Amino acid sequence: MSQRNRERRSERKAIERARKITVGKMVRLFVKSVLLAVGFVLIVTLLNALGVPYLDRLWGQLVVLGLLWIVTYPLLMRDFRPRTYLKDR
Repeated sequence: MSQRNRERRSERKAIERARKITVGKMVRLFVKSVLLAVGFVLIVTLLNALGVPYLDRLWGQLVVLGLLWIVTYPLLMRDFRPRTYLKDR
């Protein structure tokens, strides 16, 4: 029973540490976001130059950017998830 309580306590502490917002985490989040945004724009521009249909319209570009953002969101928010969650997956 006490081992189980220790595991629960350590999981709770890991969650609290992961959710704590620090300057370093915010800087990493900002840098990742900027790099991803630049990469997304380059991808859409390249695909548009190659003549992919519907990317010459704003709505097509927004759909592609949205899909890319959904796919990379876990990478962005990785710093705010506890390590125990990452080990399980």
